[in-house]
Amino acid sequence: MTATRQGKPRVLVAGNWELAGAVFDYAASRMIYASFDGLIMHPLEGGEPQPIAGTKDGDQAMPFDAASRWLVVRRVLGGCDRATAKIPDKYICLMQLPAVADDPPAPSPAQVSAQPSFDCAKARGITEQLLCARVPLAALDVELAGLYRQALERSANPGALKKQQLDWLRQRDQDCTAGRTLMQARAELAVDTCLRERYGARIRLLRGQVAPDIHLTQLQGRSAHAATPDDALPPRFGTPQAYAAVQALGDEGLIAGTALQLGKHLVWLSDQGRGNVILRAHLQGTPGTLDVQRGSWELVHLLHDEGHLIYPSDDGLMLLDLASGRAHRIRQTAMADLPLTWNPATRLLTWSSPRLCGITEGGNQLGPQQCSAVLDMPRR
Repeated sequence: MTATRQGKPRVLVAGNWELAGAVFDYAASRMIYASFDGLIMHPLEGGEPQPIAGTKDGDQAMPFDAASRWLVVRRVLGGCDRATAKIPDKYICLMQLPAVADDPPAPSPAQVSAQPSFDCAKARGITEQLLCARVPLAALDVELAGLYRQALERSANPGALKKQQLDWLRQRDQDCTAGRTLMQARAELAVDTCLRERYGARIRLLRGQVAPDIHLTQLQGRSAHAATPDDALPPRFGTPQAYAAVQALGDEGLIAGTALQLGKHLVWLSDQGRGNVILRAHLQGTPGTLDVQRGSWELVHLLHDEGHLIYPSDDGLMLLDLASGRAHRIRQTAMADLPLTWNPATRLLTWSSPRLCGITEGGNQLGPQQCSAVLDMPRR
């Protein structure tokens, strides 16, 4: 999104198509647009962009009356007040914006619930402050820190790995937040995207050192219309008991029908709005929840047995060992592959692919394929 004054355009914020819903406050000369922190008020005559209190990720600005400062907000998940906050439905909310002189300061790290791998009271630099202000990024930081600790324990040269990690941290800051204030970083969706990409790449690298890929044997391919094996374990819908247990954990995005009880683990999908879905797991009797995979509605293709989850990701199909907490990539699979059936007794997995089975790049002229293979499962 750009603004022009005296013929000189300047970039206000970089993001995605949600910026098409921005509205203009003529009385205060400021733009209102969506971000991962909720709606943002961005002054056009200088000054820092400010988050609008009471808004959240997924909110969309609608008609705005500049004279009275009443703003209509479309909320895709959760209600407009305490009575409806935990009801999973879409709402139209009405709120009055403050005058320019009354604009609230940005929330401090102490006022938000994000908890990365470090003490937010000692946060240094824009990137660390942003991690303390945004829960999804904090979750990625925690995941990376856990993999880094495991990699250090396994490394034959921990000194080299520590240097590599420090170099990565410096490059992360240079690529994503250099030259920005905290409020600019909070307002720009491109910063969030940059950090997610950098963390994702680093997590994949360390995961490969900690949890090696799973190899395939007896790989076969056929038309996508072929029948699935009769002895395969079909997907199972969630149970009411598991749904009630997950509700007690307070996840407002819980998708009905997806909660499963697998031994001592609860597993479910959480709708974060705007097509963002998280696969989550919780070991009963312990604090905290593990964000297993962040993606979109392709995660409804989740397969499982009592000890494993198989799900799609940008890197291909993944297998999570619930006992160890390690996620292994299944080799010869790639983005857009979707798991179909899983037989834990024979370790036979079937999945659909837009490519020839076993090929991880490009397409094919034969149409979608149904692939099957036996997994060489990792030892615990």
